[in-house]
Amino acid sequence: MTTRSADGDVVWHNGATGGYSSFIGFNASHQYGVVLLANGYASNLLTGVGLASLSSALPMPPLQVLPEATLEQYVGRYVLAPGMVFTVSRRGRQLYAQLTGQPALPVFASASDRFSYTAVQAALDFQRDARGRVVALVLHQNGQSRRAPRTP
Repeated sequence: MTTRSADGDVVWHNGATGGYSSFIGFNASHQYGVVLLANGYASNLLTGVGLASLSSALPMPPLQVLPEATLEQYVGRYVLAPGMVFTVSRRGRQLYAQLTGQPALPVFASASDRFSYTAVQAALDFQRDARGRVVALVLHQNGQSRRAPRTP
């Protein structure tokens, strides 16, 4: 991925797998790079620190810590397509999203009802009804948005 800033183009990539996170970035204009590794799911944090160290003009991505009671509102099953179900679960203060046939991945709050992955470039928006109940999620990935209604 390339991010443009006042300090020049920053080429970077991040990821997470098996309980480890990483970030690598390079500022082409200034000819220096950064590699960050963590033995936990911290890709959002590593990305923020990495981008900030490569360009003073790139802000840290916002991270929000939500109360466990709020996180519990998102826990449930959401049908993306026949046979494809998102299972959203919680372990302590960490929310996880798992699509049928894939591992459960942590997601991190970046705004009200919005969560981002660190292992893949995707985000989840949760939708509420008029009474404030979570009724669906929307997966944003690869330039597409797909709605998955909540199921009992």
